[in-house]
Amino acid sequence: MRKSKFLSLLLALAVMTTMLLVPPPDTVLAAINETNATLGTIYNADKFSTNPSTINSISMTSDTKSSYEQLGKPFGEFDNIPNNYKTYVAGNNATGTLKYNIEQPGYYNFYMLLFEFNGYYPSVSLDDTQVFDGSKASGLPKYGTITYGTDSSRSLTVANVSIEISEAKEYTIKLTNNSSQSTQGLLAVNLVHSEVSLTQNDVITASDIVRDSSRSREAYSSGYVDLSTVNVQDNCPSELKELFGNDFGKAGKLELAYTDTTDQFRLKVTKPGNYNIFILGINDRNTKLTFKKLGSESPITMTSNQSQGTVAQAQETGKESSQSILYFNFSEPVKLDEGFYTVYIEKGTGGYYTNFVALGFSEVPPTGELNEGVSDSGWYDTQDAAKVGVIRFLQQYSGDNVTEYGFYIVRGGDGTVVDQTKTTVSSETDISKMIESGGFFTDVDGITENNEESDVTYYAKAFVKFGDSDVVSSKSIEGKVNWNRQIDYTPDNN
Repeated sequence: MRKSKFLSLLLALAVMTTMLLVPPPDTVLAAINETNATLGTIYNADKFSTNPSTINSISMTSDTKSSYEQLGKPFGEFDNIPNNYKTYVAGNNATGTLKYNIEQPGYYNFYMLLFEFNGYYPSVSLDDTQVFDGSKASGLPKYGTITYGTDSSRSLTVANVSIEISEAKEYTIKLTNNSSQSTQGLLAVNLVHSEVSLTQNDVITASDIVRDSSRSREAYSSGYVDLSTVNVQDNCPSELKELFGNDFGKAGKLELAYTDTTDQFRLKVTKPGNYNIFILGINDRNTKLTFKKLGSESPITMTSNQSQGTVAQAQETGKESSQSILYFNFSEPVKLDEGFYTVYIEKGTGGYYTNFVALGFSEVPPTGELNEGVSDSGWYDTQDAAKVGVIRFLQQYSGDNVTEYGFYIVRGGDGTVVDQTKTTVSSETDISKMIESGGFFTDVDGITENNEESDVTYYAKAFVKFGDSDVVSSKSIEGKVNWNRQIDYTPDNN
């Protein structure tokens, strides 16, 4: 008897990407050697040197307080900085290594509290990769004035260095001095998490954006404007009110981010799905968003539509004038998997700046369709030459956002439910393959010939689950062993 080809499905395989590393600095002068550094711990000048230099005084600039707090207060409360930092190190003393045991992948920021000195600061490397060139940093924010020595003075600044961690393990942060110009003064350093969590229907505000000093740019401290009050207009769409709040309260103080080039923030997606995105802003230009997942070289880029109109008026703090709050949206939702992303916000395509207040992420309810299901069957040889029957149930599927799929299989006649645990799948890898291939299948095998089991009809009902509870079910698929058809088949004994 000629053997027939048994019906099956093709499953696609994912391709892993690799990251290129930048060569390390030539030398590391170890003025500090902290082998068990911890996240969120501030290491000040006393840790770098047994004989640090003394600061005479620090005078903070009050109108930069909001800008500093947008960094997450990496060196404590703004007003307490003069009391907490009395010493500094310079030159080769502002170098060394700190080893951190990072327990989870994600985005981190390494902060340095510094004297401002013509754009010359310590360079920073993560293991063998330079992540901050201290000889090319300019335009860092000025938070106050430091006096030291014989009444010398410099501006107080903070360099914040974004670091991507794709694997949980031990890492070494290295600080090196620049050969051309020495570091004027380092007061303290701190390594912290730097990401915003996106769960379901969330708002990402201007104050969530931590600007990366590696992307040198001017006027950091003047990059935000507080909009003290907001008056939502009657024509504001209900979907915006639902997302941002009736008075846009979910956007907080309505701080305004001025984007003349590119801003970015770190996003941790804890609930994968498709998201509609809305932008609140004051400039009638297109805005470009790019989502780059940690470890991936395939970013998602999308450009907003033209402004959908004014939905509110907001009063600028300390001014008589008000600003018109517009909203922008995108023609298609963005699909975000679970994981870590850098989100880049770029100015409009017309070359003008973009002022944005907040980004709203609204989850699109998952949808899916279980199309036609079929069965296939036959018999296969065993070692003792006995005929054994097998029925394969196949179910077509189109959709996304699946958390689990499988079959309920019932034995005809007495209605016994066949062991479902063999046919229920929740593995992310298997789900991805199922979506790519357009369906899934399962087998009922081990059916022996010439007994009461040989002529039994089985029924399979496929299901796909979204999230925690939403389930789509198919029509029942009927299957019975065709004892006149021999097939190539190897039972799965796992």
